[in-house]
Amino acid sequence: MLTYADIIKAVATSMTTTTGVKRVQAYDEITESIPEWPLLQVYAESGEVDTGNDETDRSSFGAGVRQTEMVIRVDVYSRRRSNIGEDLKAQMDLIDAIDAKFVQQVKPFFGLENIQAFRWKWERATLLSGKGDGATEFAGCRFTLTLVIY
Repeated sequence: MLTYADIIKAVATSMTTTTGVKRVQAYDEITESIPEWPLLQVYAESGEVDTGNDETDRSSFGAGVRQTEMVIRVDVYSRRRSNIGEDLKAQMDLIDAIDAKFVQQVKPFFGLENIQAFRWKWERATLLSGKGDGATEFAGCRFTLTLVIY
């Protein structure tokens, strides 16, 4: 049986060859510090089951298919914050590279037959590593993937 953990691992694995990325961490590999960057962290955000209709356990022609939408986050640590122009360039380079990686996906998406479709959005972000006055700011972005699974 395919698990949510399997799906996250498949997405993370597909991102390891993204141009300019040094390291990808799936949810169970994420560390408290940022060991090297550019770094991608892949983890589950949420899920919604039976999104295709109002009747439980049926999404097409009475076939007994349970449809799920799963939201996965990909946090992208581009570089340590230092110079706004250089930071924004590093962000945009990685946004373009990751976007291209998603555009290249063909069925089976992320190598999993159960993923029928997916969409994504991205937003620029300043990400923190650590807490309080000792926190380090990183220029980055956040991708939100919505996977349609059945």
